[in-house]
Amino acid sequence: MKKSLRKKLSVIVAAIMVLAMMPFAAGAAFADAEITSSQVAVYQNLERGITVLPDGSMYGITESGYLVGFDSQGKTNGFNVKLPSSYCGNLCSTADGIVFVHTYQDGGIYIFKPKNNSYKTVYAGGNCECLATDSNGYLYSANSTGTFANGKKATKIFRAKVSDVTALSAGSTIKWEKTYQPDYAPPASDGNCYPRGIDVDSAGNIYIADQGSYNGYDASVSGIYKYNMNTGKVTAMHFSSDDVLKMKWLHGVTVDDFGNVAVLGRNSNAIAIFRNGSTIADEIVGGIPGFADDVDSDINGDIIYNVAKNGTTTKNGIYKIAMNNVPLTGISLSAKAKTVKVGNTATLGVTCTPSTATNKTMLFSSSNTKAATVSAKGVITGKAAGSAVITVKSMQGAFKATCKVMVVKKANPMTVRGKTARVYYSKLKKGNQTLLRSKVLAVNNAKGTTTYIKTSGKSKITIAKKTGKVTVKKGLKKGTYKVKVNVRAAGNATFKAFTKNVTFTIRVK
Repeated sequence: MKKSLRKKLSVIVAAIMVLAMMPFAAGAAFADAEITSSQVAVYQNLERGITVLPDGSMYGITESGYLVGFDSQGKTNGFNVKLPSSYCGNLCSTADGIVFVHTYQDGGIYIFKPKNNSYKTVYAGGNCECLATDSNGYLYSANSTGTFANGKKATKIFRAKVSDVTALSAGSTIKWEKTYQPDYAPPASDGNCYPRGIDVDSAGNIYIADQGSYNGYDASVSGIYKYNMNTGKVTAMHFSSDDVLKMKWLHGVTVDDFGNVAVLGRNSNAIAIFRNGSTIADEIVGGIPGFADDVDSDINGDIIYNVAKNGTTTKNGIYKIAMNNVPLTGISLSAKAKTVKVGNTATLGVTCTPSTATNKTMLFSSSNTKAATVSAKGVITGKAAGSAVITVKSMQGAFKATCKVMVVKKANPMTVRGKTARVYYSKLKKGNQTLLRSKVLAVNNAKGTTTYIKTSGKSKITIAKKTGKVTVKKGLKKGTYKVKVNVRAAGNATFKAFTKNVTFTIRVK
């Protein structure tokens, strides 16, 4: 997730001012909301980005261009560094406490390490408009340099390894290893995309907040989109008709480990909350009078955002929306080992503790997709004989469990039985007589190459190994002759080999 938070966040302790339910114009929660904002830190002129580190500390940008830090209780922690540019914006951070800051002016990306009070500058090689990190060690940058077929601006997203970026020397150019262009209908009336916030979950979904117009203020409709990097599928997420006007100028988005998505409307200073899996905003929470630029979420799934420029110092600062999520404490599987036949399926069940956990979404993967694949719902499909380890990981809490799968071939469905064939002595006096295999053997559904080996019987009766044709040689006297033969189907990638001994009869009349 953006600002990847994988360690337990200290509980934010602060003097909390619970907002009374007031009309939107007064800046409190909307009438349809069940939750409200609470103040965490008081700080004048916090503007633009905000991020939360694993230890609970929070970092924001001031209007005068400083990166400032707060401890988990909302008190300033002494980190106060002048940014290289006065026009810096979006923030994101990693699990090991590295903060990334970008500037709108030159696409620069700055790397800060609050623990040792240092920073350096690298360049994105283009206009970076918003940043995010994920739990897999990647940094993402989004801008509107893509182009639709109609010539309009499209959102373009770039991905690079965090380790590669942090290893760069100051002034180096980032070599983005992946580029994505989500295909969604922009909400702006001019047909262009204006991404102002992105975040990434552990399932490979990028959430994009598109502000709806160049300056944001004129947008009558704003949009948020979920783009899956693996499939390229785009899912539009919506606000109700009553909430659209409350959510003008989207300027930040966050997705937490609990699967909840929060979007910030800068012009209205409101937060739209999409509960786990929902594509329609479940709640709209009004902000403090003024406006905010960015939003993040902590390890508990609580939403953190900043407020500035409202004319009253006491209401400037950082705010929290408590989501009251129920965390997972563990998972278990229905089986630790399974045997699956090639071409067949089996479902791996997952039990979550507690059963009331907010996010019970699981991520499935196979160590050997040539042998077995697994779907997003835990359906295992045997592909070829072999073994694979199916790993199940919870999106929230990163709990893991494994199941060893043995994939075996199916039984060969071949059936075979002997038959009785007649040969006339008058013809044998003149020469050998050849019988098709079907005259002496009934072979059905053999999988793989079939061979025929005679194991006993009269020497003047032979059978061809590859074709099963029988030859009765000249001079064989009248009588009834039993011949035993071994019939073998070699099998293939799906079916096992199969062998059966049968007897057929030749009558010479």
